[in-house]
Amino acid sequence: SEPTLQNRVRDYRLERGWSQAELARRSGISRTAVSAIEIQRLTPSVSAALALAAALECRVEELFAPAEASGPALNW
Repeated sequence: SEPTLQNRVRDYRLERGWSQAELARRSGISRTAVSAIEIQRLTPSVSAALALAAALECRVEELFAPAEASGPALNW
């Protein structure tokens, strides 16, 4: 099974005051995909992750990091 990723796409998007549609437009992926990635229904492809990071002006590692296996679960 794939490792669980912490996903901060929504946090970064909201920090910029962008809608999902705005992030989709800037990254070149669909708004549906942005939504699915944010709620962790979809694991982004490498190209989608790179596009999101470029649009958000950050590194992929800042958006997606392996969840700490030994740490407490984050239930937001």
